[in-house]
Amino acid sequence: MADTFFSVTNTVALVAWVALVLLPTKRLVSHVLCGIIVPTVLACGYAAVIGWKLMQDGPPPGDLSTLGGLKAMFADDWVFAAAWAHYLVFDMVVGAWIARDAVRLGIPWPLRTISLLLTFLLGPVGFLLHVITRFALRRAVATDGHGVFDSSSQGIVMRSFLGLVFILLFSGSAFAEQAVFTLLKTVTAAELTRILDEERATFLATHDAHPDYALPPRSTASNDVELYAVRYDSVIPELGDRKITASGLLALPVLPATS
Repeated sequence: MADTFFSVTNTVALVAWVALVLLPTKRLVSHVLCGIIVPTVLACGYAAVIGWKLMQDGPPPGDLSTLGGLKAMFADDWVFAAAWAHYLVFDMVVGAWIARDAVRLGIPWPLRTISLLLTFLLGPVGFLLHVITRFALRRAVATDGHGVFDSSSQGIVMRSFLGLVFILLFSGSAFAEQAVFTLLKTVTAAELTRILDEERATFLATHDAHPDYALPPRSTASNDVELYAVRYDSVIPELGDRKITASGLLALPVLPATS
């Protein structure tokens, strides 16, 4: 029977987690199903088992403040299955909050998905990643809608670290598979310098400089540049992960060949 209880609670939690990872923008999923219904059902099962074991066997005989006492208590299959349900309940509550918070703040879906998956698999690690993501993206650490403190004072190092992780994880896989790069033209260093000079002259002709303003030194381009048009598939989290095709320009310097 303990095996059946363990299997049922695992299955219920797994189905809810699949829905949460795939449909975090749906209020019925993140607020109702995974935020209330599933944790409540699992909590009822947990309470029923613990209550039954207490009435049947009384309080645990060992010292629960020691590792040995806890090992002895968890040797009972029913107690272990109930403890696992305890773990499932709180992971689900945390995961539902992460989903709601990530959608509310517009955190990119890959980071949101990784945080949810890690919360499902490794609990605190997923929560930690989500908190780091909020800091790195200069979001206010908050509960559902009420700010606790502003993370705008966090340094560039944290944001750069997260950006590096994002690039390593996705630029070589999902982005590379979806993005289409089209070479438009190669702009020579001389042409780039001419463009910079024209912009500088236009600025000087159309703006009255403040007496204390020091004009930046003239800049010259050191390398030719290849200009690419980029198109890739993306989603808008605030609109229910609506699929779009984004586009932009990418300029890459042409580096001299080295022997």
